[in-house]
Order: sequence, then C-alpha cells, then structure tokens
Amino acid sequence: MDGEWRGVILSQLRLRKEREQVPYENMFMHINQLVETNLSLQEENESLETSNATLKQEKLQLEAALQVRAGAFHAVDSVTVQELQQKLLTLQEELTEMHRRKGENAQQVIDLSAAVKILEKEISEKETRIESLEAQILVLKQDMKAAENQITELESTNQLLKDEYQALQLALNSAESSLSAVKKENDLLITQLMALKAKDAERMNFENDMFMQQKHRAMQAELAEAAAEGKELIDNNPSAITNVPVFTGFAVPTKVSAK
Repeated sequence: MDGEWRGVILSQLRLRKEREQVPYENMFMHINQLVETNLSLQEENESLETSNATLKQEKLQLEAALQVRAGAFHAVDSVTVQELQQKLLTLQEELTEMHRRKGENAQQVIDLSAAVKILEKEISEKETRIESLEAQILVLKQDMKAAENQITELESTNQLLKDEYQALQLALNSAESSLSAVKKENDLLITQLMALKAKDAERMNFENDMFMQQKHRAMQAELAEAAAEGKELIDNNPSAITNVPVFTGFAVPTKVSAK
C-alpha cells in the first residue's frame, strides 16, 4: 500500500510537470533569446552612437579644414574640393544610414521591451501558480506522511492482533487436545465402570440365584413339613381342612439388571 501511495504521487508530479513546465520551456528559451537580442541591439546602438559621434567630429574637422583652405588660397584645386565634397557626401549618407538604423534599433528595443514585460508578467503569474502548487504539494506530503504513520500504526495493531489470534489459536488447539484426552479418559472410565457394573450385576445375580435356590429349598422343606403336619391333622380331624389357607401363586425376582 505504501508503494501505491508513492506511485500515485510521482505520477501526479510527472503529469503536473508535463502540463505546467514543459509547455513553457520554449517560452523561457524565447525570452532568453529576446534578452540576448535586446542586449546585442543595445550594444550595437551604443556602437552606432559612438560612430555617429566620430563621423560628426570628422565632418566638423573637414568643414573646418575646407574653411581654412578656402581662406588661405584664392585658387583652390577643384579636384581636391570635389574629393572633399564627395567624402563629405559619403559621410553624410553614412550618418543618415546610422540614424535610420538607430531608429530601427530603438523601435526593436521598444518592441522587445514590451514583449519582455508581457513574458515577465506571465512568468510572475506562473511563479505564483507554482508557489500555490508547491504549497498544495507540501499539504499533500503532510497528508501522505500522516497516512503513512496511520498505516504503520494500523500495521502494528494488525500484527498485534495476529499475534493474539495465533496465541488464542494455540490455546484453543491445546484446549481441544486436552478436551479430546479428557473425552478419551472419560470414555475409558465409562467402559471400566460399565464393566464393573456388569461384573457386580453378575455377582448379584449369582448371589440372588443362590439365595433363591436356598429359599426354594427352604420353602419346599417347609411345605413338605406343612403338608406332613396337614395330613396328620386331616387324618386326626377331617373337618379342619376348610381352615387351611390355599396359595394360588406367587412371583419372586430372579435377576438383577445393571444400569
């Protein structure tokens, strides 16, 4: 479960990087190129300004030289004047071109500065968004840490319950073994008790049989004696037979049952 949490967080971070960082890498690269171009144009502009100042200085020097030469000589060499004029024209054209390029460079600097400001604003917004996401990530990390602690606590509790269950299972197995042994011992005792009761019943039946036989013999002897006495009485007094009790039947237990 711990691995699943980490995998989900890493996957979310990768998706966030692809969604919020990768699309703006080209923009940051373009910003860097614009900054470099801006610096290059500023350097070129400074170089043009230096060249412009130099050309102006040369123009002033040439104009001063022409004035000096014009004041010193009444007959001026036309070829030299034409060369100087041509050189002056060339310098003026170069100066005009430098002013044009300076204006273009200034406009490019303005455009690049505006683009840089827009990009800086977007960067600021993205940085704010990144700070917010980093705060959310921090909260998620804290939640994940709390969840990991809770998982660790639950795992410890689960392990404790497993240990208690195993201990109870061992105790149950031991109790079942003891119960089985007690049942076997009880069955053995019951068997022995039944055997003893059977032997005791046999003994009692034997004793009862012996007692009944003795009783039967005694009764036969008594009956024989009574019969002899009755016969003698009848012989002496025939009317006494009506007073002799008559036994129609009787039953005597002969067996003992063991329960």
